[in-house]
Amino acid sequence: MKKRSTIEVIALIGALLVLGGAAAERWSLPRPQDATAYHDRVREASHPPDRVGDWTGKDIPVPVEAAAALRANLIVSRQYTNPVEQRSIQFILVQCRDVRDLVPHFPPVCYPGRGLTLSRHEPRDWNIDGIAIRATEYEFDSNDFQHDRPVIVENFMLLPNGEICPDMNEVRREIPLRNRYFGAAQVQIVTDADMSAEDRDALVKEFVAAYKPLISVILSGVG
Repeated sequence: MKKRSTIEVIALIGALLVLGGAAAERWSLPRPQDATAYHDRVREASHPPDRVGDWTGKDIPVPVEAAAALRANLIVSRQYTNPVEQRSIQFILVQCRDVRDLVPHFPPVCYPGRGLTLSRHEPRDWNIDGIAIRATEYEFDSNDFQHDRPVIVENFMLLPNGEICPDMNEVRREIPLRNRYFGAAQVQIVTDADMSAEDRDALVKEFVAAYKPLISVILSGVG
């Protein structure tokens, strides 16, 4: 048998080391089932309040095609009405098992498909009961006859590592990481554009405080 040269032996050892490292990396990557207990905890923590201050809530059906596209672990879709102020708002929370399922679905992408045009967006920040929230406020105008008034969407993302993000940029960075299968969540609070900024701030604080138990569980997925 022909003896291998030193160079061939070194090359062979190097290839084996690379293959071994790749196999170890694949073995160490998380699997969907690794996050099962976390996603179970999120669903168990979901108890949408029927009342938040003077606001009374009811469920809003989620379109079948939207639910299918999101493949969500949890969807909270509620309309809250304040009879004193004669106003209604929507509270939406979507939590997906895989961060990749949430990335295509956020206001600048979804709302134009509903006959609305993005006219303004700006960062918003709140600290509510010890939760530091970095959000984005979007304003949409109607571009057809289906909507008779502009709406404002206060939007932020919840990551299982405890971060709260204002848009999808930071969520996208989670796609190649180990906690991908712990997913991500999105919160939207939708109001009429004629609500004052002060009233919207008060509303956000009220609803985040009411949903804090669920939000806290979503944020506690990975260390």
